[in-house]
Amino acid sequence: GDNRVDVDELNKYVYRNVVNTAKRHFSRSQTPVRIVRTGTPGAPVVIDLQPLGLKEILNDMAEELTWAVQDQELERVAVLEFTNDTALGELLGADFGLLGRYCSEEIERRLIDAGVKVVDRRRLQQALAQQRFTLDSLGSPTALDKLSEAVSGLPVLALGTLRNRSGRIISLPCKLIETETGELTASAGGVAWLNEHE
Repeated sequence: GDNRVDVDELNKYVYRNVVNTAKRHFSRSQTPVRIVRTGTPGAPVVIDLQPLGLKEILNDMAEELTWAVQDQELERVAVLEFTNDTALGELLGADFGLLGRYCSEEIERRLIDAGVKVVDRRRLQQALAQQRFTLDSLGSPTALDKLSEAVSGLPVLALGTLRNRSGRIISLPCKLIETETGELTASAGGVAWLNEHE
């Protein structure tokens, strides 16, 4: 969210992925250990993310999400419209107009091109409307389960956010959330430099 990767964030990423990959692919447990030298203050920054073009970031995100879906052998995914992180909470549209819809459509298209099965957008929107699904519903296992039933099964939702805008620079995190447990199963993101049209 702050356009930087620090040692703690890197450790969490490596830990989660090594544990999951070892179980899934090698049927054994493996637990990475972080060793910190005495006298090391805080969590040093490993890298500052440099902004890339929006299309490049969306392509990278879709590639990461595709790997996660394939690695976890998920049947299909639904891509929700990217929300805008505001002082009032997450909103659709908000200060970015149609940019959230554009980002979700591009991620969806790229997932389909990579062979991932994606829930039909119209069917998903119809199910969301019928259930009066709101952003708050994302925290409700019951609401997620009903949504999954309405679209004939849905193991994961891709939830993207437009965040931390500074001029033309914006962060774009996207998470894959399991509908059954509400747990984070994967994430991708980056920092985009928007052009005037975007």
